[in-house]
Amino acid sequence: MTNAVDGHAGFSGATRTVAKGREEASRDTGRMYSLRMNRDAHNLVDVQWLARCANRLRQEWPRADVASIDETALELWSAQSLRELPGEEAAALWLQPLHCGCGNC
Repeated sequence: MTNAVDGHAGFSGATRTVAKGREEASRDTGRMYSLRMNRDAHNLVDVQWLARCANRLRQEWPRADVASIDETALELWSAQSLRELPGEEAAALWLQPLHCGCGNC
């Protein structure tokens, strides 16, 4: 079957355009993955640590937005001295200056 518009058998112009777009997309995808990733251990974040730290921060500030809590947990992760503690303890230590020591705060 010949397409009367462009003279090619079996494919309309729109079908060829879609196929060409897919071919170009597959070529472009190969370039995106050719970047080298830095997988050094010191650049990786412990997501379990972040989750536990964020959970403790949410206990302190239940009405705070999730993004702010998660961002704070990530900032705490960047401190080497806090990173060495479990996430909950790091958050509690960081929160200590907010409490007066009376046990009710």
